[in-house]
Amino acid sequence: MARITRLAALPRLVTQDLQMSRWTTSVTDILNLWRGNGNIRDKLVTVGDLTGAGGYDYSNGSLSFTGYDASTSRNPPAQVTNLVAAAGLAMVFLTWDFLTEAIDHYEVWRNTTSTLNGSEVLLGTTLTPLYQDSNGNTGATYYYWVRAVNAYGTAGPFNATTGTSATTAQVTYLNIAAGTITADRMNVSNLAAISANLGAITAGSLNINNKFIVDSSGNTTIQSATSGARLEITNSTIKVYDSSGTLRVTIGNLA
Repeated sequence: MARITRLAALPRLVTQDLQMSRWTTSVTDILNLWRGNGNIRDKLVTVGDLTGAGGYDYSNGSLSFTGYDASTSRNPPAQVTNLVAAAGLAMVFLTWDFLTEAIDHYEVWRNTTSTLNGSEVLLGTTLTPLYQDSNGNTGATYYYWVRAVNAYGTAGPFNATTGTSATTAQVTYLNIAAGTITADRMNVSNLAAISANLGAITAGSLNINNKFIVDSSGNTTIQSATSGARLEITNSTIKVYDSSGTLRVTIGNLA
């Protein structure tokens, strides 16, 4: 009878476990929301936050509003310092010193020249003193500026007048392992080499200084010179010309 009683209680225990799991998940979600983990604007403000920001006083167990100068709170944030730009392959990673005063966000600006002349562009914003510019270009030089913006939308000064530069890295032969580039990965209009060890050659035509010529049909012409006295060999004949360019000897197809 005791075993039957315990078995009958199982559905109730499972239901309680599910309810406890749902309750724990809900509490975790609420705590993450209040901590500002999802959106900093949802973070709960504590008494310490209010007294630390000024305008409030906590004493004798009560919180009182002491007042503040609204014009002062709307002043522009301080200037950002120590902007560093570290370049990688098709990207630039930016860091700077964290501002201890309350701000809403940082703005990151970029230009192709070192001066602020109105052509700079706003890349984006960030809540932390970190930003990655994934520009997708290699071997390109960019200049960067950062400034802070407060909750009223008032921007502070740029970190400097002259932009902080960085040149994105390029892929060189040092970055390529031997034997990793295959023919299906190459499509070039002109390929130059000092020397080459070639196996089978598949090409439309070949011309080496007009002295060794192979056309797209496989017809070959070898000549010691392009004019004057010369020896000329083709698929079907051997010809000899004198210094005036007159044909003197023909061996092979006399037609």
